[in-house]
Amino acid sequence: MDETRYVTVAWEMWINDSFVVPVLNGDNYTHKPPLLFWMIHGLWKVFGVNEIVLRFIPLAFSLANVLLIYILGRSLWPEDRKTAHYASLILATTIWWLVFSPLIRFDMMLSFWVLLGVLGIALAAVNNLARGWVLLSLAIGGGLLTKGPVVFLHILPVGIFVFWWNKGRKLPAGWHIKFLASLLVGTGIGLVWAIPAVIEGG
Repeated sequence: MDETRYVTVAWEMWINDSFVVPVLNGDNYTHKPPLLFWMIHGLWKVFGVNEIVLRFIPLAFSLANVLLIYILGRSLWPEDRKTAHYASLILATTIWWLVFSPLIRFDMMLSFWVLLGVLGIALAAVNNLARGWVLLSLAIGGGLLTKGPVVFLHILPVGIFVFWWNKGRKLPAGWHIKFLASLLVGTGIGLVWAIPAVIEGG
């Protein structure tokens, strides 16, 4: 049911040239942001309108998530390569993960942005790497364009409670200010679409 709804939204946007405001049954579809629909349109532009190529979107994000789990494990426990191997292997062989991987839904995409955001926080907190803040901003923006503000529910606790899971490590100077700045930049990425959508769609 979800798959047919989302592909119908993409199709109606396609035939109505409505690439800013999602459309379902002729009305504005305000339940989900447009990133998945834009990706569907990109594939249709290249391969023509068909269902098969759409399966590559969640599958690609599923594989990327397994890779991100590995990278995250290596970042948090650099001295223990097995932890990263086992974590990615467990994820890749979990039944529910395999069931959801080819489904045309938002779950794999949202998981990708959440993991990217968590990786960004880990790189900034544990390794004091500036690119961690860039990844966090991209993750917030991508998550907002994928499934809306729910991305904050998944990422914010990791950043807010950094003092709890990052025991024994001193946070870099200005960490909380940089964390807030990254959230604002990511929110700005989402607003680049949301403001024109509100203006056009009401």
